[in-house]
Amino acid sequence: MNNKFNNGSVKISNDIISLIAAEACMEVEGVKAIMTPQSEKVNIQKGAQKSVIIEILDNAVNVRAHIEVDSEYNIKDVCYKVQKKIKENIGMMTGLVVINVDVVCEKISI
Repeated sequence: MNNKFNNGSVKISNDIISLIAAEACMEVEGVKAIMTPQSEKVNIQKGAQKSVIIEILDNAVNVRAHIEVDSEYNIKDVCYKVQKKIKENIGMMTGLVVINVDVVCEKISI
């Protein structure tokens, strides 16, 4: 994302947007971890961009997040809450419009 102002511009890297989305995932009850597409757990600070893929087109964001869900929770409900939380947090912190959030449940913790 690149915004121009009178005295310069502001750039928010995709890695930061990935971090915002990864932290949003972990705020949702029932999410045990963020994962890579290869079902490996990821440390949020060091590997958010491996588990949350960001695509920006004309100041609109597409997101794909990979998570592990606790088996005591309904997968569909958890994924829906993750979608809402990611959209809300990215919009609030960056001003970008999130047009699509795909959530992939890579693993269920038993």
